[in-house]
Amino acid sequence: MFTEHELAFIKAQRLLRLATVAADGQPDVDAVGFVFTGDAFRIGGNKLAQSRKYRNVAAGNTKVSLILDDLASVQPWTPRGIKIHAVAETFAGEGQFGPGDYLIVRPLVSWSWGIEGASFRDGKFTPHKTIWPTEAETEADAQTTAPTEAEAETEADAQTTAPTEAETEADAIRAELAAAADGLLVTSETDAPLTPYTWPGADLPAPEELLLALGLPPDTLVTTLSVADFFAPQAATYEWNDAAELARAVRFAELRDLVLARLETPQVYRVGEIEIIVLILGRVNDAVIGLRSLLVET
Repeated sequence: MFTEHELAFIKAQRLLRLATVAADGQPDVDAVGFVFTGDAFRIGGNKLAQSRKYRNVAAGNTKVSLILDDLASVQPWTPRGIKIHAVAETFAGEGQFGPGDYLIVRPLVSWSWGIEGASFRDGKFTPHKTIWPTEAETEADAQTTAPTEAEAETEADAQTTAPTEAETEADAIRAELAAAADGLLVTSETDAPLTPYTWPGADLPAPEELLLALGLPPDTLVTTLSVADFFAPQAATYEWNDAAELARAVRFAELRDLVLARLETPQVYRVGEIEIIVLILGRVNDAVIGLRSLLVET
C-alpha cells in the first residue's frame, strides 16, 4: 500500500517515533528501531516486554501512531515524512534482533508529504493519503477472487523472485553460524547461549546506532574487542580439563575460526556493564550478521 517512493523513504530511515496510550489515558512516545516487512512494522529492543510501549499494547490499548520524517533541504525548507495511524499487537518469536519480544504494527491510514511531490499546492497542505485494507477485508477479497489451484500455481511461479546470490550466501553463512553455536554456552557469572543475530543495515553499526536499536540510554557503555580476544577464555584448555570441557573448548575454537573465515571485518561489541549484551557481527556482501549472547560481570 505504500508507493514506491514512500517505500524508498522508509528504507532510508533508521528510526521512527511510536506513540502509545496507557490505561489512564497518558500518551507516550518513543524513538525506536524497526523493520518494515511489507505489510507491518516490526519493532524490537532490549527488554522490550518491560517497556511502557509494550505494556500499553499488551494491556489492550492497541491503537498507535507512527511518524517517520526528515528534512530533504534546509534552504529551501523542505520537510518530508509519513504519519501512520495503526493497530499494534505483541509477538514473541524470531525477529531482526534474534528471538524475543516484538511489537507488530499494521497501518490503517497513512499520510505522506514531500515524497510524492510538493507538500503544498496553491498554498494548501496536500498530503498523500492511503486507507489500508483491514485484515478482514483482505481475507474477504482473497476469498471472493480466489483463483483455481492451477491459476494459483501459475501466478506463484510468475511472481516468485529467486533470492540473489548475495542473499543466498548470507543465509547459508547464518545457518553455518547457528549450527556451530548450537548447544554452546558462553560462561561468565551466568551461562548464556549464542543465538543468530542480524543487524538491520549494510554496515557495521556505530555505538550510538546499537544503543538506539537496543533501546538503551545513550550513555550506556559500548566497547569493542577482537574476535580472537573474545573467544580466548572460552577456547582455552588446561591440564585439569575433563573430556567434556576439552570438547567444549574445541567447539569454541572452531566457532571462532568460522567467524573469522566467513565474516568480513568481524567485530565483537560489548554493550552495558554488569549485564553485558555481546554481539559478534561481520559483513557478508550487503548484510551484517552474526551471533548474540550475554555476559554477567559484577
